[in-house]
Amino acid sequence: MHRYMSRCDLVDFTDYPFNEPPFVPPGTTYQYFPENKMLGGLLHTADYCPMYSLIVVEGDKELDCEDPEINAIINAAGVDTFEVETFGANSKCFNSNMGRPLCMKYHCNAEQNQVQVVINASHAVTCPYDGAMMNLPWINKDAKFECPKLATVCPDLICPGNCSGRGY
Repeated sequence: MHRYMSRCDLVDFTDYPFNEPPFVPPGTTYQYFPENKMLGGLLHTADYCPMYSLIVVEGDKELDCEDPEINAIINAAGVDTFEVETFGANSKCFNSNMGRPLCMKYHCNAEQNQVQVVINASHAVTCPYDGAMMNLPWINKDAKFECPKLATVCPDLICPGNCSGRGY
């Protein structure tokens, strides 16, 4: 789970504008897709290997899930948002099968020792275990998000007070 939203930078260089910035298609050494030799990542310094890169909107502003003002900015930039997304305090990026991560609020449920992801004012989804793929029928019947590691997002549930510096 992360704070900033990113997306895969895989592009088809046949359709990609080469003027600003100047992108050059991958050479034969760096063609990883035999069915389309013009596919590759944007960074030549990464040997055209596709990777997740930050989504930047409005000048140099990055898509920060914790920024409460980002919703209006990304809509103006033409980036679609989903009704389950919330931007602001306690929001993070959750991996999804929707083509990009989703910004959603969460809280740590100490009674259940689990992460709960807030879908809207009346719904929360409880993550049963790390990495569980949870349904999001509010988007569509196939939409899912990945539950984060409990120890990462709710460390006090695993080791209160950061284990008082003793590691247990």
